[in-house]
Amino acid sequence: MKTLNWKHLAAVIAIATTAGCGTFVGEGYVAQAVEKQGYKNVRITAKHIFFVSWHGCGKDDNAAFEATAVNANGQQVDLTVCAGWPFKGVTVRTS
Repeated sequence: MKTLNWKHLAAVIAIATTAGCGTFVGEGYVAQAVEKQGYKNVRITAKHIFFVSWHGCGKDDNAAFEATAVNANGQQVDLTVCAGWPFKGVTVRTS
């Protein structure tokens, strides 16, 4: 029988805890933040809570959202919205 490797267990707990924080970021909160930036008709199309940096967000973000909205020029645009929990705000990125 193998003994428990504490380093691996700690890594799994750290990943689960960090990724799990993204579940607390709600779509309504994100949509409201996007609207405050001047976009209209915000529609969240996807939410990612694992490997958010692969979806265009930073290391301090816990969730990445894909969204569509209408910008100030009346154009439909695709957005990536990055959010952290509990203390980081929301970052809106355009393609």
